[in-house]
Amino acid sequence: MLRRPRPAGRSRRSTCVPRSGDRVRIAVWHNLSSGGASRVLFDQASGLVRRGHHVEVWSPATADHAFLPLDASVEERVLELSGVDGRPRSLSLREIVSGRRDDIVAMDQHGRAVAEQIDQGDFDVLLANCCRFFRTTSIARQVTIPSVLIAEPLRELFDASPGYPWAAAPPGWSGLIATLREAARVRGLRIQVREEIANALAYDRLVAFSSFTREMILRSYGADSTVCYPGIDLRTFRPAGRDREPFVVSVGAVCADKNVEFVVRAVGNLPDSHRRLVWVADQVDEQVLRRARAIAAEFSVSFELEQRVDDARLVDLLNRASLMAYAPRLEPLGLAPLEAGACGLPVVAVAEAGVRETVVDGITGSLTGPTVPEFATEMRRLLADPAERAALGGRAVKHVGEQWSLELAVDRLEAVLEEAVIEGRRTENASAI
Repeated sequence: MLRRPRPAGRSRRSTCVPRSGDRVRIAVWHNLSSGGASRVLFDQASGLVRRGHHVEVWSPATADHAFLPLDASVEERVLELSGVDGRPRSLSLREIVSGRRDDIVAMDQHGRAVAEQIDQGDFDVLLANCCRFFRTTSIARQVTIPSVLIAEPLRELFDASPGYPWAAAPPGWSGLIATLREAARVRGLRIQVREEIANALAYDRLVAFSSFTREMILRSYGADSTVCYPGIDLRTFRPAGRDREPFVVSVGAVCADKNVEFVVRAVGNLPDSHRRLVWVADQVDEQVLRRARAIAAEFSVSFELEQRVDDARLVDLLNRASLMAYAPRLEPLGLAPLEAGACGLPVVAVAEAGVRETVVDGITGSLTGPTVPEFATEMRRLLADPAERAALGGRAVKHVGEQWSLELAVDRLEAVLEEAVIEGRRTENASAI
């Protein structure tokens, strides 16, 4: 795989080769919002510390530090990231000329400050997470230790979507104005694509959380990656022996990607006794929420939003619901079905993207076609058969425990990090000959 070279004058420092079970000093960087990726980071850091590894975390103030704050045993340093907020830019001559270069320069300055502190800390490896603004950053080109990136390309840049950024504006006078207005944004996005690919190729190893994401990385960056599935903390997510109640639960941000309207319409096709939908969300797009509530009223669905709940409340809902409905658009993985399965709750999901890896048809739930009638029909079938739902729930608990435990996830990540350190040592020795 081609790698972007590091700036002249920066070379790798010598690292010791870890043996299996040896303590490794791991520097972690992230700029994550709330959600599944933050939960994975929390679990990974805590799991690595329990294994005896030393973990320190760096992040800018733009990361969500309130959602699942890291364990007290993990030190986190928050460094400045000035002037980068991810919002679209207004039309100006300066923006047309510079694109997103000012944002990229600011991120590079932040990365250099982080790299200097990491290099002073005698760390063995850098584990970088996604950035909520850029996905990949230049930190790998600035540190002198082996680097691993948990990669997930920004779909708006590399995949077609209704708001595809490269589409031409409509013809006519209004189209000309729109073209001028979009000139700065498109130029900036082109620069961002160039930098995202170059930054990704600078890492020594790329990690994907699913086979679907691995294919996304290959399409977007032209680079291979290692699938390293995350896991579920079975001490938290587990059956509680509660009676199942006649409501459906779904988990995820209230936004277009999570397909909220689809789920509301499907629940609206259920018997009256089960037209109650509890949606657990970390983030809410108010426009999507208003539309969901309007559709819920049209279909006589009781739509209940629970926002930023703690784990105890989430586990309680997963232990009392009759089904989980899960239909996000091109979800890279989807932790929610695994959390549901660990609590013995069957999942009905659309068979696409990473969900096909977290929901096993006939074992942890049902995979359906992409239409509301198909989805609703399967929900009705399972709701009418409590024995089948109980059997699916029991198999789901067993499957998640055997294949998706946090201990197995830490095993996988630990192996990748140790291999990166060993390979870095080999490369350094070969360069010295």
